[in-house]
Amino acid sequence: MGTRLDRLYPTDEKQKRLNYKEIDKIVKKYKEATDEDDRSEHREALLKAFHKYFMKYVSLLKGTIGNIDNSDTTSFLALFLAGKNKTSYNYLNIYRYVIHVCKQVEDVDVYNELVLIFISLLDKFKFYPEVSFSRYITKYMRWSIKAWIMEMAKNPLNRTPLEYESYLEDNDVEVNSNSVNIELPNMDLAWVSNASGSLFSVLSTYERFLLYLNFKEQLGIRQISERLGRAKDTIHTHLQQAIQKLRDQSKKGEQ
Repeated sequence: MGTRLDRLYPTDEKQKRLNYKEIDKIVKKYKEATDEDDRSEHREALLKAFHKYFMKYVSLLKGTIGNIDNSDTTSFLALFLAGKNKTSYNYLNIYRYVIHVCKQVEDVDVYNELVLIFISLLDKFKFYPEVSFSRYITKYMRWSIKAWIMEMAKNPLNRTPLEYESYLEDNDVEVNSNSVNIELPNMDLAWVSNASGSLFSVLSTYERFLLYLNFKEQLGIRQISERLGRAKDTIHTHLQQAIQKLRDQSKKGEQ
């Protein structure tokens, strides 16, 4: 699979795999660089460091990965389940669905799309305490790849018998912090992953992620739906449900 891709960065058994701290150092150099040649050099170093990660997703989307049982793959496939049980049967159905949607796309085009997503997320990234770039990029890549796939799924040629929410074209709807009546925390990706010991622990990681996108990144419902590849009414409903959970939990604490 993808001999042209394999030749991008020939495998060198002696090549050291960078850890997350070393990755963060390169990201900081990229962010701080004022010369475009320096930025390009650091960007290329990051693309090389994540080459195998990109190749794994190419294999996944093109159906040649062989094993879908590892945690990163199942976390990605779970994004499509929309409340369904996380069973091997459902994971396999989603895997087949993804392959079907991507069947008309060449390996190299999948790879190039992953690189574009990566660079876009790299440029948006900001350092927060206890959040490494590696942790950030793997989480956001999953959501962004799903959004790309769901965008392609709109094409009638890519339709399958599987049922997914329809995309709406009505006006955007905003959810703002005034409707929460609860003091919002210092939101970052570490908080999204773990809010134990706080009121927000009653929410799922997905619900905290929605709040993060809406309140921290100031994205509207339309923008969140485009990023996550879900219908706007679904995003709006899920945000309202998350806010209602917080209200209910806050009332319990006052009793």
